[in-house]
Amino acid sequence: MKHYFRLVISKLSALLLFGVLVVPGALSAAQGTAGIVLLAVGEVTAEDAGGAMRVLKRRSQILEGDTITVAQGGRAQIRFSDGSLLSLPESSQFRVDEYQLDANEPDRERAIYSLLKGGMRTLTGAIGKKNPENYRVNTPVATIGIRGTAYHAYLHRLPSGEVQLYGGVKHGSIVVENDGGASLFSTSQNFRVRNASEQAGALLRLPDFYPLQDEDGQAADGAGDEETGNGSTTDAADVSESQLSDETTVITIGTVEEDAVITPISDTVLEEPLPEEPLPTEPLPEEPLPEEPLPTEPLPEEPTTTTATLAPIGSMVGMGFVGTNVDGIAAEGGVIFNYSPNEVYLDTVGGAGNIPVSATVYDVECNPCTFDAGTASLVDLGGDATIGINWGRWEGDFVVLENGIAEQAVGSFHYIYTPNITPLSVVQARSGYVSYMLSGGTMPTDQAGNVGALQSFDMYVNFDAQSVDSVYLSGTVGTTSFNATSLGSVSITDALNTDLGIKIEDTSNALVGRVDMQFIGSNAEGIAATYGLQGNTPPSQTAITGTALLLESSQPAF
Repeated sequence: MKHYFRLVISKLSALLLFGVLVVPGALSAAQGTAGIVLLAVGEVTAEDAGGAMRVLKRRSQILEGDTITVAQGGRAQIRFSDGSLLSLPESSQFRVDEYQLDANEPDRERAIYSLLKGGMRTLTGAIGKKNPENYRVNTPVATIGIRGTAYHAYLHRLPSGEVQLYGGVKHGSIVVENDGGASLFSTSQNFRVRNASEQAGALLRLPDFYPLQDEDGQAADGAGDEETGNGSTTDAADVSESQLSDETTVITIGTVEEDAVITPISDTVLEEPLPEEPLPTEPLPEEPLPEEPLPTEPLPEEPTTTTATLAPIGSMVGMGFVGTNVDGIAAEGGVIFNYSPNEVYLDTVGGAGNIPVSATVYDVECNPCTFDAGTASLVDLGGDATIGINWGRWEGDFVVLENGIAEQAVGSFHYIYTPNITPLSVVQARSGYVSYMLSGGTMPTDQAGNVGALQSFDMYVNFDAQSVDSVYLSGTVGTTSFNATSLGSVSITDALNTDLGIKIEDTSNALVGRVDMQFIGSNAEGIAATYGLQGNTPPSQTAITGTALLLESSQPAF
């Protein structure tokens, strides 16, 4: 029986990924890694310094030397390791020329980019705050230097082939300089640069062809939009002034003169009209649509009925599976909460009830991401009726779609389900140092489809300090015996945060990953957890995932 479903994720939750959590400083420039893709819609590609092409998807790494191209109808959002956020609209091209982040030696930090085509919207990061000369964005007509601000820019090509620069400032100030002089623009002001020899002028409104504006003539918000830890949406363009440096952003056209005179720009606007583009004098050639061959196999019939029902509001499903993407093998999964308008569908399968059979997720990374049990077999069933939780694995032809594209899932789809999440107020009211030990869960699986054994999974929680002080898990899958530990104490708030989780590492096998958890039961006497490990250097060749129930133990924490 094929199950159909829909789950819409709200600001309170997200379908998340295992793997390396990207935080400022977490990506090593020595490895050539500059950032990670948060969102890729439509055709988004990268060409590395050697000319090799690859398709970019959510979670794909951005490398030093990459030229990123967003095709018509697409868009991309990227987080760089210094915390900066970049949004590229359709028909844009952006290159990472040089990238190095070293908080211990800021003089060596460099972020040199090139906007080759189209537009960009950005909230700047750490690089360039201390040494602004270490940051710049080159364009055919401008070199943009920044020092802690939010701004947008767009290259407009005229029919003659000339390129003009348009842009504006969301927060802070910028200086636009060229051979014609230097002009200062502040928050909410827009500008235009006709060419490298004419001084930039102010615009009250950006032209209709400007792709980044909203109804007010300002740049539309959304550069680097993402779900925050508590589920609320953070917009890079809506940060408070206290988060931004009061230093000046510099946009330079042509040669930068150290003694250049900067002319403040008032609200007066250019009086002359914007250039009109002539209509084409000859009709464009008509291109025939490609003919698609008729399918040779009949399409699957969709059932007219289903016995699946909506899970109770407030219930939780932890999920994990191994997939393949452009960066190699990946352990994927996370935690979904069933809050309206979210929907998790349950069914009775083989006599067992409350089995998650389907899920669809809409968030800033998924539009949507879906899971369908399809014709897969349900194996490895287990549960604890006392605390109200069950788990299992779908093995076989389950379906995972990411933004409408089939994920190449390997092996099993793990789940752990419970409607009994402990209220946060109860967790915050608990006291003492408590150890949680492995009680049950699915058997871990790897990228080859091997099924192994989870030997231990321990977690030590200091409720007095509201922290998870350590996590340890070990097991064997195929030829890999893994022993992973947490990378230090984590606040309970962060541990329960579906954007963060708990980072873990197995140094002996060069594996990294994360644990996602939620306290369950009336007094947080249990923990529902999902875990994933994968190779720490792309392209990864190894990945392991599974789910587990941990119960409060009478054993001392140490």
